[in-house]
Amino acid sequence: MNLHSPKATKLRERLREVVRDEILAAAEEEFAGLGLHKARMETIASRAGVAVGTLYNHFKDRDALLTALLDDRRVEMFDRLDDAMRAAAPEGFQGELRAFFSGLLDHFDAHRPFLSILIQNESSGCQGTVTAFRGAPSKTMTEVAERAKGLVKKGLAEKVLRREGSELFASFLVGIVRSVLVYQILYTPERDVSSHADAMVRFFLNGATR
Repeated sequence: MNLHSPKATKLRERLREVVRDEILAAAEEEFAGLGLHKARMETIASRAGVAVGTLYNHFKDRDALLTALLDDRRVEMFDRLDDAMRAAAPEGFQGELRAFFSGLLDHFDAHRPFLSILIQNESSGCQGTVTAFRGAPSKTMTEVAERAKGLVKKGLAEKVLRREGSELFASFLVGIVRSVLVYQILYTPERDVSSHADAMVRFFLNGATR
């Protein structure tokens, strides 16, 4: 095979992506197992089955690796969430409301150990976390909040939600999700959090319906 042919170039790119995905999966396990401070690049490389030099060819340091992992998980979460909400759109506001909760909770269940560490660090206001962590969660929560605002707008348009106090409804939606996740981590870690979606819908609607 001509090493400079388009086919060879595409193959190299595909292999690079496979290696990158293996590294990120190994990093998630390592961060989840040891925490953000104690995870070591050498151990992550070993978990991924690559040389340490290969790991550094992909990510210059641990901050860069964690940033990439957070970015990947954020994209995955919003792909899951947006797909769920689009599928539920014909059901109207209440269908999309349930999809909003279940999409976020399903993602948490799929990556529970890693996301538990991130939420606990953020909730405790922990200082001294790696640089990549300090800025990334706010971007994720900003995107969650934007979807919550869009959802509230739809609820108001369909006259399911009352106008009075509606400026706070998006913050209530985000707050419900965060509260359930933190409580789950601290007190009921053995239970699938996605099972709470219907209860969260009822809780919100009982306080916000017309």
